[in-house]
This record gives sequence, C-alpha cells and structure tokens, in this order.
Amino acid sequence: MLMLVIIVSGCHWTDRWAKRRDQTSMHYVLSSNQALDSQTVQSTPLPEPPVQLASANTTTKDVAPEMSATASESPSAEISLGTTPQNGLSPKNETSPGETSQGDQESPSAIAADRELSLHEAIETSLQQSRIARVADAGQVTASGTTFYDVEASEARMQAALAAFDSQFESQFYSNEFNNPPNAFFGPGLTEPLQRDERALTASLTKPLRNGGSVQAAYNPNPGYLFLPDSTSSGFNPTYASELALSLRQPLLRGAGTQVNMAPIQIARIEMEQSAWDFKGSLMESVRSVTEAFWDLYQAQVAVEEYRKVIPILEEIVRIQRESLAAKLVIQADVAKARAQLHEYQQEYIRLQSERVSRELRLRNLLKLSPGAGGTLVAITEPTDQKIQVDPQGAYFQAIDNRPDVVQRRLEIGLRRLELLVRNNQRKPNLDFTALYRMNGLGENLGDAIEQMATADFSDLQLGITMSMPVGLRQAKALAQEARVNLVRDSELLQQQIFSVSHEISESAQRIEYAYQEYEQAKLQLEAADEWARGAKLRYQNPAPDSGDNNWMLPYLDDYYRAIRSRTDAAIAVAGTLTNYNFEIVQFEEIKGTLLDFFAIYYLGDPCRQSIALPKDAEPVIMSPLHRDLWTNDEFESFVETATQH
Repeated sequence: MLMLVIIVSGCHWTDRWAKRRDQTSMHYVLSSNQALDSQTVQSTPLPEPPVQLASANTTTKDVAPEMSATASESPSAEISLGTTPQNGLSPKNETSPGETSQGDQESPSAIAADRELSLHEAIETSLQQSRIARVADAGQVTASGTTFYDVEASEARMQAALAAFDSQFESQFYSNEFNNPPNAFFGPGLTEPLQRDERALTASLTKPLRNGGSVQAAYNPNPGYLFLPDSTSSGFNPTYASELALSLRQPLLRGAGTQVNMAPIQIARIEMEQSAWDFKGSLMESVRSVTEAFWDLYQAQVAVEEYRKVIPILEEIVRIQRESLAAKLVIQADVAKARAQLHEYQQEYIRLQSERVSRELRLRNLLKLSPGAGGTLVAITEPTDQKIQVDPQGAYFQAIDNRPDVVQRRLEIGLRRLELLVRNNQRKPNLDFTALYRMNGLGENLGDAIEQMATADFSDLQLGITMSMPVGLRQAKALAQEARVNLVRDSELLQQQIFSVSHEISESAQRIEYAYQEYEQAKLQLEAADEWARGAKLRYQNPAPDSGDNNWMLPYLDDYYRAIRSRTDAAIAVAGTLTNYNFEIVQFEEIKGTLLDFFAIYYLGDPCRQSIALPKDAEPVIMSPLHRDLWTNDEFESFVETATQH
C-alpha cells in the first residue's frame, strides 16, 4: 500500500506527512538555495534566479551575483526573513526602505508617500498574508480554486479512511418482566411460564482484518439472568448463565486479500497527494502572478520617469520658441507646434501615470494590501540582464518529476489501477468461511456461571462456508469493463500530457532566447538614440548662421523632436524587453514545476520536498485498440494485468 504511493508520486511519504500530521496552519519558510540543495534532488543544475530569497546573514552578492545590471556597482546587502532589502537593491540611496540618510533627510509626507518594495518582499508578503493563493488572470486578480484548506480536508478524509480497520465495541443491557396469559407456550408441547424475569448484559469487540476478514469476541448470554416466581423445579432459581463466543469470518473470493481491502486507504492517500500537488500548483501560479505584476509596475515606473524627464526639455523649447517669436525669428505656428508637442507628451505622461496606478493596485491586490495603505509602492529590484543557458532536455525530465499537472495525471493512473483491482474482485462470488467457538456456564449466581464457563468444559464449535452471488454477474462485469477502459483512457491522456510538456518547454526556451535578442537590439537602439539626441541637441543649441530666407533652426528643432521621441521610446523598450525576458525565465521555471525552488521558497507541505525521480517508463499502456468486440476476456485481462505490472 505505502510503496504504491511512493512509486506513483515519487515522494517519500512517511517523512513528509509526519511533519504535517499535527499542522494546524500553513507555514512558509524562505531559505537560501544552499539550504535546499541537501533536501531537493535536481535533475539538472538550475540557473541563478534574478532575485534570491535569502536567509539571514546572507549577502545579496552571495545569493545572486547577476541580480541587476548594476549589481557590481552597488554595495552588498543583507536580506533577512521578514525584513526589507537594504542598500544594494535601491537605485536611489543606500538606506533601507523607510529610512533616509543623514545628508538627505525627507519630510514625513515624503516618507509616507513612497514605500520601496523589492521582489523578495513582494513574494514573501503574498505568501504570508493569506492562506488562499491569489492569481492574476487577464488582468483580474482572483482566488485560486485550490487552497490550503483543501489539503487539510483531504488529510482529514485520509484519516477517516483509516477508520475502516478500527475495532468496534458494542454493549447492551436489558431487563424484561413477563406476565403471560394461561396456555402460553415456548413451542409445540412446551408450556411457557406465565411469569418470569429476564436480564442480560452483553458486550462484543469486533476487529476488521486487512485481508478482509473479521474476528469477534462476544460475551452474549441470552438471557444472563432468569427468575421464575411460580417455579416448583429443584433447579437453580434464579438461574445465571454466561457465554463467551469467539468467531471468525474470512472471505475466500470476493473481498479477500490485503490489496483489495487496503485500496480505499490507498485511494484516500493518493487523493491527499493530489490535493497537495494542486495547492503547490496554486502557489506557483501566485508567485508567477506576483512576479509578473512586479515587473509590470517596474516597467510602468520607467515609462513615467522617462516622460517626466522629457517634459522640462519640451517646456524649455516652448520658452525658446516664444522668445524667438518676440525676436521675429519664427512665426506663431512654430510656437503652437512646440506647445502641441509639449501637450502631447503631458497627455501621454498622464496616461502612463494612470497605467502605473492600475498596475500598482493589481500588485496590492495580489499582496492583500489595501488600496492606499503604506503610501505609493515603488519597485526597486532591478531585473537581471544576464543571459541564461536553457537545457530543454533536462527541463523535460524535471517537468515530469515536478509539474503538478503531470504528477497528478500519474497519480490518476494509480487510482485507476486500484479501481480496476477492486472491480475485478467484485466479479467473484461471495464465499466466506465462518468459525465459532462458544464457552457456556450455568450457576445459581453469576460468579459460579463465569467460573464454569472459564473451564471450557461446556463448549460449542461451529465451522461453515456461506456462498451467495447474482446469476450472471452482469453488473460486476460491466463495472470491471468500465474500469479497464478508464485505465487505458487515462494512460493515453498521460502520454498526451507528457507530449504537450515537451512542446511547452521547447516553446518557452525559444521565447527566452528571442526575448534576450530583442532586449539586446533594444539596448543598441537606446545607445544610438542617446547619441542621436545628444547630437540633435547640440545642433539645435548651436544652429548654423542664417543665410537668406532659410531658418536652419526649424529643421534642427524637428530633428531634435524626433530624437527625443526615439530616445524615449527606446528607453521604455529596453525596460519592457528586459522585464519580459525576466518574466519568460519565471514562466520557464513554472513550466518545469520548479518555480518555488527557483525563488528558494520552502513550503513545508510540498509533496515532493524530498522527492526522488519518478520512473520515466510510468506509462502503463501502449497504443492498443479499445473496442470491446476486438478483445476476448482472457486477452483483455492479460493486457491490463501486464499494464498494471509496470
């Protein structure tokens, strides 16, 4: 029973669930990758994540050397559990969030206005704020369908399934006083006493056995006390009787065997395993959603900042054009053109601010923070610009071992095998062996009766076999046939799931590669746009002497406008492509099922925290015809038996 769960799920059952047996609330422990290396078996080395969730006394430099493009220029920082990152993650100053340096004191209103938030803090907050995982779907934040409460409920159902083999104790006491009319009788020719008193105390203890049988020890005198008020007999009056019966009932065909009778417990345990994998999948979705929302906020901040830097330049151009109009160097239309350019950027600046607020609110929703609490959130973690090497083949085997949907499908195969085992057993008739050994005692008091019973001088022995079965067994055969087809169907679905995983991994690896190439081109575009903007600015500030009717200042201004637009778009594109590259890495880890390990998130309820690799040949069936008329009973049973032995 236990080995089946281990083989199917690929996890060490005893150690893992022993930690959770008395767990009443969900606990998360964020630890470093070094601490996890001794607990988790990785198929291939994982690339360093953009941001590590480090344990106390671990510096940022040690955790993730490539955390940001400017990490080598920033001092190292310590990230402790439950604290915010300091120094190295902040692009503005070298103080921790909420603090200011002595040389740059901020007002209380400024401190309340902004709250610097690292990716580490965002993920940690989302995991600690609620026992219900939140995920983002099409821009809307919803609660995940699977929660930690579902895991606890499935564990309770497993404990309930274990109760099938609990001993059953029964006891009864009754007292009767009979006063019958004349001529009443016990049976033919036996006159019944008109008046009698009866009392009895019975008790029994029944223990179900794992092989399907049951044993019972019962003290069951009937009655234990008998008194005849009008008796003229010389026997005991009152009479005390005692009886101890030991019985055994053992199925020989239907319901016989440890595997059949332990199947409900195995099913409950596999379902509990599935629930744990479900919740792990929800956690990964939540972490991915938080990461996506964080990078979206970071990108929006960059866009707002780029436009904020451009607007003063355009205001200065408007001022210059007005002075030029006063000097009759330009006409009113040229001033209007400059003002139109300014208002266009201001309008876009307002739109970007609105978009930034929307993205911040989505992140707050994922973190379970109220809309206005704690001031404006500022994403301070820089995305990594380090190129990672992706191993699709190694990722494929990691996905088979760690992806919740794949492992759940394999667990479903285990459930179908158990179902087929039970259904095949139900095709057999009920044939039970029964045995009864009874010791009797009689006396004028209860002590004498029990003493006589204990000598076993007066004992009964009964052996027998009972049999019953429906003629034809049509229902049992139909249910067994259904179980066979379900097993083959789920096996084919598992193969399709694994095949789809290979395509998902290949597609994700390609997206990572092209995302990085796109980022490199955006970076080159920004370098060229910077050079263009510098040259256009110098040419605009130092125009050629006016010759004739040609005012060279106007085309220089048009070129400067185009350079500003190109440089602004390029800077935003660099941030967008870089954050997209980082998010593609996160998605790749989610596809592999290793996203929690990637961010060094240690979830105590992880169903595969001490995992071993699942057998790669776990597919129990091959492509075979499923039409019932193409199979004889023996051929189909042989096929299924071979499949279930894998």
